Amino acid sequence: WTLLAATDWALFLEPWRGWHQGRPLPRLPYTQPDAPAGRLWVRLGQLLHWGSTLLWPQQGTALVTLLALLLLTPLLAAVLGGRILLLTGAALALSEMAAALVDWNGQGALGFQAIIEVGLAWLAGHLLLAPEVPGSELLLSTGLALAFSLAHEGGLRLARRDEGLGAWLGGQGLALLLLVLGHRPWAAGALGLLLVPQLLRRPWLETEGGAWYVARVRPWLLLAMAGAVLI
Repeated sequence: WTLLAATDWALFLEPWRGWHQGRPLPRLPYTQPDAPAGRLWVRLGQLLHWGSTLLWPQQGTALVTLLALLLLTPLLAAVLGGRILLLTGAALALSEMAAALVDWNGQGALGFQAIIEVGLAWLAGHLLLAPEVPGSELLLSTGLALAFSLAHEGGLRLARRDEGLGAWLGGQGLALLLLVLGHRPWAAGALGLLLVPQLLRRPWLETEGGAWYVARVRPWLLLAMAGAVLI
């Protein structure tokens, strides 16, 4: 997510539009400088100069990591199974959608981030650990993935802008309701108990800030997610 979506690649691509400095390249044989091939050759020299002086020094590590990610992730997903490959493709597609559609002042990107980090990861774990389950169980797991994604999105917003408590608590409340409807009373009861310390810390939100609050209540969310799986 950080490499594909949260990095402002446009910031580094913008100077390329007006870049006229070029790296000297050997002349192409039998080619005039003003011919299409000659102009393309000059442009290639400008691209190499721009990449070596601006892009690589600032984002070289990110580019190498991104290339490795794009190569290894589909291979790993293919080994683990076709459905994991589909989820991996969905994660990459959501990252690209976020990079194309969302401004990076923090408006709107957190929903994509929450779905990728929690929702798709939850479904991938479900498919790996319990691939053969009834359709009702898969439907419940999908609902829990969305509910906990909503809670995570609220936590991300709380940590950044001191807002999002409704999504944080509402997502967990939705998960509790789904567990009740899915005839999982023990898991629902455990989640309800784990909401209590979060509500007790609520008065400190105004004085200490959202980042402080989320840092102290996030372990309860992680325990709730584990309980929804194990109980």
